[in-house]
Amino acid sequence: MVPNEFNPLQMASNEINSDINNYWLTPEHHYNYFNKESISNILYKAGFNIFKTEASFPIEFLLLSGINYVNNRDDGKEFYNHIKNMELNMVNNGFRALKRKLYENLASIGIGRDLMLYSKKFKGSL
Repeated sequence: MVPNEFNPLQMASNEINSDINNYWLTPEHHYNYFNKESISNILYKAGFNIFKTEASFPIEFLLLSGINYVNNRDDGKEFYNHIKNMELNMVNNGFRALKRKLYENLASIGIGRDLMLYSKKFKGSL
């Protein structure tokens, strides 16, 4: 799993919320930033085929809807709980497959806070 940085929703949020541009950049914590294309290229060059990709909830939806969790951490904590409850409600009520399909589809267009790429080594690679 890697953070999905510079994704289309982050870029949209940058334009709409110029007061919190590039809020996700934290050089003291991250030396590298990835998106679906960059991490896929790294895995391929290392001899891996990706067979499934999922994303996590795109928290940029909150910024785009006017909930500024960057400047107000209490809002972030509150809405994180709503997201967690939504996911638990789906899983606990028989909609795990729907949740996975949703996050697979978001990943397919490069949207989601984090990316999970499932891969395995090519046959014959080192």
